[in-house]
Amino acid sequence: MKNTFFIHNNSSNATMIILEPEGFCFHLIPDEKISILDSSVIDPVTIRIDTNQTGACILSIWPGDGDVRVEKNGIDVFDII
Repeated sequence: MKNTFFIHNNSSNATMIILEPEGFCFHLIPDEKISILDSSVIDPVTIRIDTNQTGACILSIWPGDGDVRVEKNGIDVFDII
């Protein structure tokens, strides 16, 4: 199954995004979007929402059983971090 969805930071603060299990981090600034392309078969991507010690939002993206590509401005995030 191929799924595409978007995460849009509609808040006035940057949001930390963590790509798991590698732990790669980047920030999604206000009004910025990323797209997630997931080719899972049974177990899709999981988005986990946490907060840090100051209460800032942190999103962790955990792959399922398929290939996952995260894009920011049409570029694979792994190419820009």
